[in-house]
Amino acid sequence: MREPEFYTVQRSGVRFDSDGISIKNADGSYHVYYGVSYDMLQDAVEQGFVSASAVCPTVHSWEDWGLFWIDAEIAPPEVETLIETVPGRTGVLDYSEVLAGMPVYHNRTVTLTFCKLGAMNQWHEDYSRILSKLHGQRSKWILDTNAGYYFEGRCSVSSVREDGAYSTFTLSMDAAPFQVSVQDTISDWLWDPFDLESGIIREYRDITVTQEEANVTVYGCENTILYPTLLVTAVSAGDLQVTTPQGAILTFQMRQGENTFASAFPLRAGKNTVRFRCKSTNKATVGIQFREVRL
Repeated sequence: MREPEFYTVQRSGVRFDSDGISIKNADGSYHVYYGVSYDMLQDAVEQGFVSASAVCPTVHSWEDWGLFWIDAEIAPPEVETLIETVPGRTGVLDYSEVLAGMPVYHNRTVTLTFCKLGAMNQWHEDYSRILSKLHGQRSKWILDTNAGYYFEGRCSVSSVREDGAYSTFTLSMDAAPFQVSVQDTISDWLWDPFDLESGIIREYRDITVTQEEANVTVYGCENTILYPTLLVTAVSAGDLQVTTPQGAILTFQMRQGENTFASAFPLRAGKNTVRFRCKSTNKATVGIQFREVRL
């Protein structure tokens, strides 16, 4: 599948390592920038706009390595099955979803092919650089053609010197079954990687909770159950009561200030209604943190 669009959109490629280029803010937190090359950041550093010590660069296949993207193969994840045959019984018994209540997936393989013009000595240099960066390493890959999500897994690299003019580079990943959103549900919303036709805005932060019950509709993800983290800032110590989408009532003990409650409750596909209430005169601000995943 060597599609013509790879040849016409010369600058399309893949960003390796993280969700974007991170810049450290004055308060110690980080902001992630998308579509910014390392060279562009270096220019900003030289002009004094950004401190060199604050830059955590990623690498882009075209902008930083000059690799020309010519092919992509993204295999579907293998479905785990448990089939039993009973003698004398018509058909089989399918226990594949007994434990999880939904299909379970194994890893998938993502293979990207690039080419680059150059002499033999340049090929040696490029090959060594890419091997050092990716081969055997765990990484995140963000494809420019699908910039809202990343694949994550362990990488392998191979290259062939095709002739005296150019070389090909094949990058493979033993990837987790799901693509993961580059944006979580409590960060500043970014429109650039968002799909206006099929995307769902999941932003669940700054939820004010008092003694009055606060109802929040949370959209889960297809094909999986997610367990979000609750990030809670309380005015004073007290109890936070949460009614889960399944109707269970949970109580979390908050201390004054910031609190983190991991794997608070399960979220299934579609709409999930979560109810919050402070059990005293306390007041809190709640964020529901997770990242969308999809096949």
